[in-house]
Amino acid sequence: MLPDIPPLKQELAQRLRSAFRQRVNAYMGVLNEAPRYYIKEGRRVVTIRPDGQVDETELKEASAETSIRFDEVPHLSMQDRLAKLDEAAREMARQISENAFGQINEAVERVGNVVDAGGKPFSPEVYLEVVEKVQLDFDASGKPRQLTVVMPPGMEERAKEVSDALEHDPEYSRRYREIIDKKRMEWRDREAARKLVG
Repeated sequence: MLPDIPPLKQELAQRLRSAFRQRVNAYMGVLNEAPRYYIKEGRRVVTIRPDGQVDETELKEASAETSIRFDEVPHLSMQDRLAKLDEAAREMARQISENAFGQINEAVERVGNVVDAGGKPFSPEVYLEVVEKVQLDFDASGKPRQLTVVMPPGMEERAKEVSDALEHDPEYSRRYREIIDKKRMEWRDREAARKLVG
């Protein structure tokens, strides 16, 4: 029988938890870029919007599990164990992502920020309508911070065509610049109206 070494078991458990978190983050894709806030107690989050609107979001549990049978233990390599951990991480990321996108959809529908193309394919017109509806932030030199666009798989080619049209078609380029100029002015107004704390 092997000796029980608690510090070694604790270190191994910590490393596995860390590997699990890293894998969950990797599988969450674009959601991994979103800011995170740890909530230590409570069952809901209350967000107060700049216009005074209050949104309440119930917290939802995400969980995943994996198991290793006792008779498998002697035969499982570290790669095999990490593969099992990876499966659980993928499931956890799926649940978190589905919940997050569901809440985003509810929020944008509630405030009327939905763009419905009516079954038409993604186009420069649709993209311009989306940009018109979102709040943009800008850096100190006045350049817009890059938007992150989430699309279903298989849309890469169409997205590239739309991007090319926005860049090379004079009419779309002009309309895009006009929207960005308008958004820049809105951003400046927001920045000027911010209350200073102190």
